[in-house]
Amino acid sequence: MSIDINEELSSDAYKYEESRLLDITNSLLRCLFFTNVNCSKNASMRDKHFFLFLIDDIYQSIAGIKTLALEGIRNSCRRELRFLLELSLNGCYIAQRYSENSIEEQVKEYEKVLKDTNVTKIRDIEFVMFNEEKKADFITSFKRWYGYTCNYVHSSRHQIEERLRLYTEGVIRQITHTTNHLYQSQ
Repeated sequence: MSIDINEELSSDAYKYEESRLLDITNSLLRCLFFTNVNCSKNASMRDKHFFLFLIDDIYQSIAGIKTLALEGIRNSCRRELRFLLELSLNGCYIAQRYSENSIEEQVKEYEKVLKDTNVTKIRDIEFVMFNEEKKADFITSFKRWYGYTCNYVHSSRHQIEERLRLYTEGVIRQITHTTNHLYQSQ
C-alpha cells in the first residue's frame, strides 16, 4: 500500500492534527510569555526563580518541535519532547526545593539533579492544583510519555522497526518529501 503525500497533506485528518499542534504549541507559548512577564515584575522573583532561567530553552524546544512536526520529522520531535519533559521535571524540582537559595546555588543543585536520569523525583513535586487522583494520573502519564520518548534519544531497534513499518505502509514518502523540500530551500 502506498500513500499519496499530497492527498495525505490535504486530508481533513491531517489538517485537524496540524491545527491541534498549532493550538497546543501556541497555548504553551502564551503561558510561558505570561509567566515570564508576570514573574519578571517582581525583582526577587526575577533574580531567583529558577524556572525563569529555563524559559529560553523551553521556547527553543517548542519552536523546534513545531517546525520539525510541520515538516514531518518525527523522531527529532520526540527527542525534543523528552528534553522538555526532563527539563520541566528537573526545573520544577529545583524551583520547589531550593527556591530560597541564590540562583548560583540552584544551578549547582540542578547540575547534581541532571546526573540522575530517574524520573521518580516527580513524586517529590507538589502539585497544588491537583487533588490526589489527578496528581496520580499526571505522574502516571508523565512517566509513560517519558519512557516512550526515551526510545528516540539514541538510535534503537524500536526506531528502525517503526521506520520499516512506515516504509511498508507508504508513509516514508513524507520523509522523502521533507528532505527534498529542505534541499530545495537551500
